[in-house]
Amino acid sequence: MLLSRDPVSLPSAASSVVRVWEEYPIDEMVIVRARGVPEEWVETLVEWASVIIPKSRISRAEVDSSPEALVGSRKDLLLERLREIFRGGCQEGGVVLVSSGSRRMATASAYAGVLLGECNLDVVHVHFYFGPWRGLVYPYTPLRLHPLVEVNPALGPRPRGESAAGRYPEASQEWGPLIRITSGLPPLRSAVAELARRINRVAHSSFVLPSEGEPECGKIRLTIGDTPLPAAGVCDYRALARLAGNIAVHLNYLREKDIGTPVNNILAWTGLAHLEALVDHDKKPVPLPSLLTREKAIVDTTLIYHGAHRYYWEGSEVYVPECAIREIHRAVAEAVKRRALPSIRAAVGVMAYLALQDLLEAGAPIIPTAPGECDTSIPKIDPLLLEGKVLLSSDSGAIRYWRSHPSRSLVKGVVHVFFDPDKAEEQKVDPRRDPLSLPRLYYSLYQSIIALQLLHALRVSHDKVILEAQRPGGGEWVKVPIPSKTLLRAVGLD
Repeated sequence: MLLSRDPVSLPSAASSVVRVWEEYPIDEMVIVRARGVPEEWVETLVEWASVIIPKSRISRAEVDSSPEALVGSRKDLLLERLREIFRGGCQEGGVVLVSSGSRRMATASAYAGVLLGECNLDVVHVHFYFGPWRGLVYPYTPLRLHPLVEVNPALGPRPRGESAAGRYPEASQEWGPLIRITSGLPPLRSAVAELARRINRVAHSSFVLPSEGEPECGKIRLTIGDTPLPAAGVCDYRALARLAGNIAVHLNYLREKDIGTPVNNILAWTGLAHLEALVDHDKKPVPLPSLLTREKAIVDTTLIYHGAHRYYWEGSEVYVPECAIREIHRAVAEAVKRRALPSIRAAVGVMAYLALQDLLEAGAPIIPTAPGECDTSIPKIDPLLLEGKVLLSSDSGAIRYWRSHPSRSLVKGVVHVFFDPDKAEEQKVDPRRDPLSLPRLYYSLYQSIIALQLLHALRVSHDKVILEAQRPGGGEWVKVPIPSKTLLRAVGLD
């Protein structure tokens, strides 16, 4: 197990050691850290790994993998030091895990592992698709996003047939190692992570690449009211895309027949809707995620209702104006005062509040605004704070006002965000052409399941939601509780 000074090394190491434990019968571990790695990281990783590996069998080693150490004859010292460490796993077969090392460490370790030809050492890498799951760690993320890739399979994996998810505790802000490793765990984020863990626990299987065929994973199925939706394999993204589309169909049905247009907000909040962005007077819109990867964005209240938190988790620069905080707090306060009387507006207000908590607790910058609603106070933001940013809204009236306001000359663009609710019924996922489409699908699906549960808990929908999972190869369907109580507690409605 390698550990470098890269900030992503710690969460990568935490995820990778758990995945390797599931695929190999390992019972001891050596943490090989680069010189300069904080001792706190090592202690956190030891505490994390001790859930599945006895702490007495976790040892440590240090190497110098700096560029200076790779000059001339000194590069041989690094390889020899790594071979010395790896020889401990020769007798019964071991695993060299290169995922969480720097490029230099990973390359040198893989090379050293292969050079030890007399050893039964598998060299492996655990991949991560990131997207909105960035900063979370397995088993609080879907298995499909962490394939174990064989680099040099001397013996090959020997899966133990057990998911580590059953050994790790429920996702919360109380368990130290998880909080120190993740990049924030506010209530909604915690619920998504916990739902992933619960599904992993039941529907777990081996997932190793390269593979002769599609690895067989367990399945999940969802029943909404009296309507069972087709089951989907948890590693089969095409089937999961159909399941997500069926949830969008159900939400659209509620909008048309029962609850009303605010359901559109839920389609966007979950990520099921495909949001598009029209910059100023451009004739052709672009996908909102692609715009946010290259621009610093000030989002108004409507964008928080439409799931701006998901883009912040992906690494986009999203700025929250104070006016949006006031408006969302006012909406959720009304819901709490009325004890969430069956109202779709109260429900989407609760969801917006949870999205806002995601943004704020994760550290999204707050921009001061003048008193009043966002449509009038955003263009009055300090010119130094407006400069170089784009303004985003789904409110066409606000967009027209902003484009005519004198502050328009200070910003890079005024962006109208919109979507077609009916297009949410067709989820397009292509990991080969768009790798981020895969993690986005899982995050949207898990959030939509949580949203359905919230609608029922808030008495907006009479349809009870039942989630079940099944192990690979068939067998009994096991009910998976959908986490929602912590979310209701977070807004004072438990």
